[in-house]
Amino acid sequence: MTTIKQEEKEQIKNFLENAYKNYANYLINSLPPECITMLLRFREPDFLKKVIKLRWLILIASLPSDDIKITALINVIENIVKNPKGYKYRHVKRLCEELKLQKIIIKPDCVLKSRAEKRKLTKKYLEYIAQIYGVEDSIFFKDKKLKLINLMARLTLEDEKAAKMFYILNFKNLLPLLNLTIESVIHMDKLTLYDRCEEARKELIKKNKL
Repeated sequence: MTTIKQEEKEQIKNFLENAYKNYANYLINSLPPECITMLLRFREPDFLKKVIKLRWLILIASLPSDDIKITALINVIENIVKNPKGYKYRHVKRLCEELKLQKIIIKPDCVLKSRAEKRKLTKKYLEYIAQIYGVEDSIFFKDKKLKLINLMARLTLEDEKAAKMFYILNFKNLLPLLNLTIESVIHMDKLTLYDRCEEARKELIKKNKL
């Protein structure tokens, strides 16, 4: 990552204040130096604010990481060059939503590499989660895979967001059972996801003849 020298900060602040008024400090504090450098390349504050609208930058500044903010601004500038009059707020919003989704999709790989996720997925661990969400009946299943899939199914009915996060965090264990990518799970509605869990549960029972 690049850094902004102290002597340049006042000049940058004045430039952004002329373009975006009271939002200058917010942008300086919320955007990485690479993004600020890209904005400065427009040279004239009046030209900058006409080309890149303030609310576009607020969307970009709200993204979860510097890398994604840089990617977003590069994409916005490239699209402005291609279609200066046709590129609108809705396009920037869609871009930011897609970048956020990509962040969610790649997150499990980082989680699975962490020390916490390297621990063995024990039956006791599943029982604790079941108790927290009030689906204690899943603890009566002796088979760990069946316990896992049953918990996923019940969580889907009780708390859809919790179920999807549970799938993300336990992707390595649930993928062989549900055969669903994280992206497909994120986009599924509650009933579709529940039906897939039920199918997987029946298949597992049939396989194990439980």
